[in-house]
Amino acid sequence: MMDKTTDRSRSDGEPSELSFSVGLESKGERLDSLLGARFSEASRGGIRALLSEGGARVNGRVARKGLRVETGDWIVLSRRPNASDFEPVADESIDLGILYEDADLVVVDKPAGMPSHPLCFEERGTAVQALLARFPEMRGVGYARREAGLVHRLDTDTSGALVVARSREAFEALRESLKMGRWDKRYRALCEGVVEAELIDLPFVARGRTPTARISRQGEGLEALTEILDVRVLGGHSLVEVRVRSGRRHQVRAHLAAIGHPLVGDRLYGGATLEGFDRHFLHASRVVLPPWSGRAGSLEVHSPLSADLEDALAAVGGAR
Repeated sequence: MMDKTTDRSRSDGEPSELSFSVGLESKGERLDSLLGARFSEASRGGIRALLSEGGARVNGRVARKGLRVETGDWIVLSRRPNASDFEPVADESIDLGILYEDADLVVVDKPAGMPSHPLCFEERGTAVQALLARFPEMRGVGYARREAGLVHRLDTDTSGALVVARSREAFEALRESLKMGRWDKRYRALCEGVVEAELIDLPFVARGRTPTARISRQGEGLEALTEILDVRVLGGHSLVEVRVRSGRRHQVRAHLAAIGHPLVGDRLYGGATLEGFDRHFLHASRVVLPPWSGRAGSLEVHSPLSADLEDALAAVGGAR
């Protein structure tokens, strides 16, 4: 039984409250996590603000963020959580490698453990803050101020090539080409078992922050295609190269787990840990951007595997 949401509106068409019942799959989840999954456009700060002002009631009583919900609980929100935005603080002390740079864009080599952008004003150590220190013209470019310049994102523990625009014109051109599926984005992933699939075609039925991406095998939802281009078997593991034809959150991780081959180190999707390796094995290894106005040809950028990924391959039988 899925959570069911009702959006009640005032006579002027503006929503006056949101209400829904808790489904079986959400039993025991924290209220703030549940709201984060349901309202993926809202920031953590926006959800905290709603809860701190008493804007959420569970079974008629004002609820706090740490409340654990039960199946059948009735949740009423006074308003939709806000997607708060802010100006990130530039930080020149953050080390961030540059793979490619020109007047329009930058492709950076994001290390594992570094968030793409801050989720709240107090957060530090993100790629955006490092970029703003070096390229202040990125401020105000992009989907939101806190995502200055970012055309796409990588999960915190995913390393590799991250594309960033230096101007509004470049951002709009890159955003449109990404939306049209004209980027060639490739990843290297080490997963469990011997992968034999060539194409994973499983729609995503929901996008949320927690706990995982949700996948449907019944055909409904957002299209998501992951093409497996190369498989190198290393003992009981497969080092695969994949091309992402769509850009759903956690797509490679969720797709490989769904066919029984979770990434090494990916605890969220059931991957086994590897001694001495403390993250999931996923690396954005190559991106090819199409030509656009003023540019004569395509741009291809590669990101080599980092030392910890090479060590992980050696541990499962690959050459160092």
